Amino acid sequence: MQDTFGQIDSSQASAGSDADRDKIAAAIEEGVGFKQLDGMILERLRDWALGAQQAAAAAAAALWPEMIAGYEALGQSTMAAKENYAIVLESQGKLEEAELDYREVVEGQTTALGDKHTSTLRTKFNLDTFQDHQDTQAARQNLPMCGPREADPVDGLGGALSRASTSGGD
Repeated sequence: MQDTFGQIDSSQASAGSDADRDKIAAAIEEGVGFKQLDGMILERLRDWALGAQQAAAAAAAALWPEMIAGYEALGQSTMAAKENYAIVLESQGKLEEAELDYREVVEGQTTALGDKHTSTLRTKFNLDTFQDHQDTQAARQNLPMCGPREADPVDGLGGALSRASTSGGD
């Protein structure tokens, strides 16, 4: 943003006539000064650019469901877009919508590509990972608060040896 708008120098602005320019420059100098005016202009431009970006994103989000409708007939690239949308929904915490989209993609890919196709298998893996994450979150919410882990009678180190051996020694 600074690169785009950083070259603002209101002291170099022109007016209809030199006399008007001089009057305007004098008023600015007596008021806020050119440096502060440049900062105010930059702030307004940033606000405008951010608002325009947010409006464009909102418009795209509103159109997304219409663009996705009927993706099964459109082919693999649209299914990939729908899967990416599910990932976005998941990151926004819209878990029910995300799961529904994952399932629709798996169903569409299975129908169009078969259940052993790499795209279908990848989406099934993503759905399984999503569900595992949800199961883990649900289990964590239902766990009672625990104190420190007691020493494992087998190794005396609180299970550290058995965990290290199963985790590859990390």
